[in-house]
Amino acid sequence: MQRTQTTPSAGVGTSTALDSEQAGAEAAKTAMEHLESGSCDFVLVFGGMGYEHRGLLRGVRSVTGNAPLVGCSTQGVVGSRWARESPRAVAVMALRSRDLTFTHGVCEGLSRDSYEVGRKIGRDLLASPPDHPVVLFCVYDPLTGVNVDRLLGGLESVRSIPVVGGAASQPWGRFVETRQYFDGEPLQDAAACVLVSGAATAEIGVTHGAVPLGMEATITRAEGNIIYEIDGRPAYRAWRDQVSAQDDFSTEDTAQWAIGIRPAEILQGDYEGCVTRSLFKVDPESGSIYLQSEIPEGSRVVFHRRTFEAVIDRAARMGERLGQRIGDRSPYFALSFECGARSSPFLGHPGALDELCRVQAAIGAASGAEIPWLGMYAWGEIAPLGGRNYFHNYTFPVCVLLPDR
Repeated sequence: MQRTQTTPSAGVGTSTALDSEQAGAEAAKTAMEHLESGSCDFVLVFGGMGYEHRGLLRGVRSVTGNAPLVGCSTQGVVGSRWARESPRAVAVMALRSRDLTFTHGVCEGLSRDSYEVGRKIGRDLLASPPDHPVVLFCVYDPLTGVNVDRLLGGLESVRSIPVVGGAASQPWGRFVETRQYFDGEPLQDAAACVLVSGAATAEIGVTHGAVPLGMEATITRAEGNIIYEIDGRPAYRAWRDQVSAQDDFSTEDTAQWAIGIRPAEILQGDYEGCVTRSLFKVDPESGSIYLQSEIPEGSRVVFHRRTFEAVIDRAARMGERLGQRIGDRSPYFALSFECGARSSPFLGHPGALDELCRVQAAIGAASGAEIPWLGMYAWGEIAPLGGRNYFHNYTFPVCVLLPDR
């Protein structure tokens, strides 16, 4: 853990250079050029899996020095009116301030005990936090057996605070591996978090764009984040029958559908009904399905299908709601963790870029400000609803940090 006074001055830089160290240095140099001085206090990095990660971080730190750093690998990176899905694309945000404090921490071992990882980070960051904790950003490894509900439970056992973030990712397709960045080290099976404290407010929005099919079912046997039976039948077979899937069902087909659970809280009309979850792994022999989060036995679930129109339109409405809440305040910066199954695998690159630009334009419309924006395409997302933190799939969480009113 390290505490660093940082700035409401933010700069973002990107690079698609082929050489890992060069790419990191180029992106960091551009980010630093937007700051008010020649140094920074905190760095966020999202980089493609085509890079040698240690070299990428070495390149970033050759420009930013030993400023604390958190980030992860990603399917694609996002900036202001710009997005690129490539194994060789990197985006860097450099931060500097007298008014904000960024406290970062990391813990490995998600596959062994997700709750204890969350609890350790919570003790490090939240047991005695700096004055006025605002929001916690979290990135984690989704491929080694994480249970995100347990991870969040560990964090919240220490202190309740809004959490926004996403799963580290890789190029779309067969699961291989991801990385989580902490200072100069690329890690696996880890969660890395950043606590933001100070005289600031976090305005958070999230949307999924999935449409309920009107069919409900009951989770009849489950253990943790593994579902064995739905309506008394093997879960995978019951799920496929509900969505009329064929035997040669692929990852791309899976990404069209979602399992919806109703949130415990009554939400005030600014969300789309259910919290959406997706299949993450399947065991054909047992017929069980694995999620990154829990749906307890006895839960009633609603099956959903995503549509192009709903994804685009609801994202724009989310941006409009955020813009209304922001008003004429000038945001410090924005972070986004859009699901990687929404971008080119679903909307296509032109559609994904159009969606991003609509959201950014709506958020910035009231203030008229160009918001420093850093984003990534995640393989699982975290965002609060109704005062409670939730794990989501197929969503587009956005967090805008701005001055208190």
